[in-house]
Amino acid sequence: MAGSKLRWGMFSMHIAVLAIASGGCMHREVAGVDERGGLVTAKILWPQADPVAAAEFAKAIPPVVPMYEQVAERISEQTKEFDDRRLQRNEAFVIKSAVAIDGYVSVEYQHRVTMSAGTERLSPVQRRAFVATPNWKEELAARAKDEPFSSLRRNGLFNRIDDGANTMLNVLVRDSQPEATAVWFNGIGNSWQYEADAMVAVATRRYACAIATDSALGSLAAERFVLRPEPNSDGLKAELSEDLARPFGSPWQRRAVNAEAAAREAAGEFEARLLRVTGGVEFLRAYLERETPILRQRPLVVVGCSGGVPAALAFASRHIDRVAAVVLIGGGADLASVYLDSELTDPSGRVRWLPDHPVSEQREQFISTWLDACTVDPFHTAAAIPADRVLVIQASMDRIVPTQTGDRLWERLGRPERWTFHGGHTLLFWRLNAYASDIAAWIDAKVKRFEEGPANAQAQPSPHK
Repeated sequence: MAGSKLRWGMFSMHIAVLAIASGGCMHREVAGVDERGGLVTAKILWPQADPVAAAEFAKAIPPVVPMYEQVAERISEQTKEFDDRRLQRNEAFVIKSAVAIDGYVSVEYQHRVTMSAGTERLSPVQRRAFVATPNWKEELAARAKDEPFSSLRRNGLFNRIDDGANTMLNVLVRDSQPEATAVWFNGIGNSWQYEADAMVAVATRRYACAIATDSALGSLAAERFVLRPEPNSDGLKAELSEDLARPFGSPWQRRAVNAEAAAREAAGEFEARLLRVTGGVEFLRAYLERETPILRQRPLVVVGCSGGVPAALAFASRHIDRVAAVVLIGGGADLASVYLDSELTDPSGRVRWLPDHPVSEQREQFISTWLDACTVDPFHTAAAIPADRVLVIQASMDRIVPTQTGDRLWERLGRPERWTFHGGHTLLFWRLNAYASDIAAWIDAKVKRFEEGPANAQAQPSPHK
């Protein structure tokens, strides 16, 4: 076994050296025959953006939003001293601006932390954006959480803004009369650093860029599930002891009674996060179109990288009548399989299966339940995208977004044009800068074709399934 791993490691290193030396070893494959028989409208339940509610919401945000508020009726002698100390060091968001556009709210703020010596530390200015629904006040009330054994309550508005941490947003505009809006969904973590050259290459070709620099998929990668039946009181004590024994910084573990329950919980939370990310990007799109009205008549370009691919496809499926080009780099369909098989973290600890059921059956149940529950999985949203507007770039030896899930995405997209990089996921992004101008040129050609008219570039969704 050790010899096999050593040979595989040497082979991978050899491939990496060859790939770097040759500039990347990218095989370019023309589009195949789209056998889908038509497009399917994505069945995503988008939050209802309300312009009136957004204006009210933005106006109601105070200059300072503290993390904790004190609830008078919960104050007690036993907790007063501890609560007072926490209030003295209360974190807060210092609001710089709150803007409402087309039912979306954007908040610029600094995160203020009071240190033990009484000094304050302010973060750089950050921007978060989100959808404002008609029942935004009720949503804020639901987000307020009482702290256990305390008179403090976590502020619902603080939580709402903090939720937007999944949508760190930037705008890159190099031209006063841009040809189109490019909406770019970065991958997990520092992926944006490796995508930067490609983003700049697109922006310099007269595109306004709206960029989501965090991925909805990142949170899913950190989740762990322990499957077990509902415990009795002794079992609950054992579980609590096990949680307390977790190494600091290890992934958070969730409990579920079986694979189906775990998949439904994971799919629901992932979908909610993804909709928050796309909601933030919708604000940027609306902002760019307000500042540069000509963009309302211009097409959209959508780029998704790695963990940003699901949000990119969901966004594209919502604006299919305006999308001229979709570039998907290092992505996959069937995210449950990505979650279970990815080498981004140790697969053996991702789900602790029930010991008295075959693992293969539980795994199959987890994947099938996920696909039923998650409407934003690329397995579904890919079916809404015309194949002739898509470029797929994937790695032939990908172990982070397993290559077979990338192949599945390509099939679900109708076998569009594909560039295959001979290497792994990480090396693909390390070498992405070598293809930045090629990607920008491909986008240019698709935008020009799209603007020639519907007969050449547009396809309407059909009820085909």
